[in-house]
Amino acid sequence: MPRQVVDGEISDVPTEAARIVVMLAQQALDTPARLREIDRGLIAIHHGNDGARRFATIPDFGPVGATALAAAVPDPGQFQFGRRFPA
Repeated sequence: MPRQVVDGEISDVPTEAARIVVMLAQQALDTPARLREIDRGLIAIHHGNDGARRFATIPDFGPVGATALAAAVPDPGQFQFGRRFPA
């Protein structure tokens, strides 16, 4: 339905609201492309970050989780023991 609104195929929208409805419909249509762009950026950051690549070796961790963890904990060496990390 967003595509029909953007293409002007749905005419039962009041003129005053049509502009806003078209903008919202266009945002809905653009979302998948924006998400792909964000994913590509995260993967690029992941590949360029040694810590993120190491975190990705943890079972069930993907590149997004590993990159987020690397951003939250820039120096894992600050923990004397690995079991102190979660605390």
